[in-house]
Amino acid sequence: MQTWSQKIEAAEDAFRSYGYRVFAEPIPGQEEVFALSLWSGVRKVEETMAGISKTFKTRGKSSRAMSILHGGLPVPAWGVEVAR
Repeated sequence: MQTWSQKIEAAEDAFRSYGYRVFAEPIPGQEEVFALSLWSGVRKVEETMAGISKTFKTRGKSSRAMSILHGGLPVPAWGVEVAR
């Protein structure tokens, strides 16, 4: 079973794969809330990418798909932004 810090790290990795960075840190004792918030953002990104793929006929994480994603969803969750 994963700890909350491991779940946070996994969410950070998921965001990184979509070209985002997590710059926030959890408040001590609030790791669960932070992790759930991050994973909600990851789901939002995944759903948005699925819509982009269907609407614009892009494939996977192509540069065009990522550009559309970042333009339409620059802040998918609190403490997360497009990596520059």
